[in-house]
Amino acid sequence: GLLVGGVRLIDHLVPGYREALAERIGRRIDADIDIQAIELRWQWNGPLLELADVRVTRHGFNQPAVTLASLGLHFSFTDLIHGKRLPDGLTLERPTLTLRRGEDGRPQLAYWSRPGDAPLDWNTVNERMAMLRSARISDADITLLDARLPDGRGRIERLDARIARSENESYGLQFNLDGLNWLEHAQGQARFSGRLPNIDTAEFEFSVDGLDTPSLARSTQLIEPALRERLSGGRLAA
Repeated sequence: GLLVGGVRLIDHLVPGYREALAERIGRRIDADIDIQAIELRWQWNGPLLELADVRVTRHGFNQPAVTLASLGLHFSFTDLIHGKRLPDGLTLERPTLTLRRGEDGRPQLAYWSRPGDAPLDWNTVNERMAMLRSARISDADITLLDARLPDGRGRIERLDARIARSENESYGLQFNLDGLNWLEHAQGQARFSGRLPNIDTAEFEFSVDGLDTPSLARSTQLIEPALRERLSGGRLAA
């Protein structure tokens, strides 16, 4: 929405609020949260609480699992009037993180996942999604570690994504990504309804450019070894 005003109210008028907020969030997720500044802005549809230079370090690790240039929490005036105090929108600016493949084949967040961690709880995911009107990721930097990738790793230098919930409880998703050495660019959009992971309906389309098919075929071992050794070049745009 259009900004109609913006002042750094919380840092100046409520000393210690930044530390108290970081401690409260940290207790809920078993992590140390470092927030450099908090800014409260006013938008047409409600206030925006922006946390700047955020670092999330899980207890027991010596490096942050996620860093963000800023985390925006969007609140609706209508929800606040009705006593709801949770944000209905999230904005993540320049998040940086590393994903790896675990021994069980599931993706794990580096410097966060531990042996014995419970698998992803889809009921919790669906409950959180139902609370949000929208969520946006801007300029994410994601490192991928997986022996099945070319050279065992890849880096998404820029990922932009947005998911929004409509009035009929369906969701729309859009994404763009660049930077992988074996995939120059990919983009797509989708609309789906129902609860994850077993959705009711879905429509999607996506395109890729600069996919290094020989490198990907060799690393993933999708074709016979003799044929893999004979591959010498080729890229795909679709």
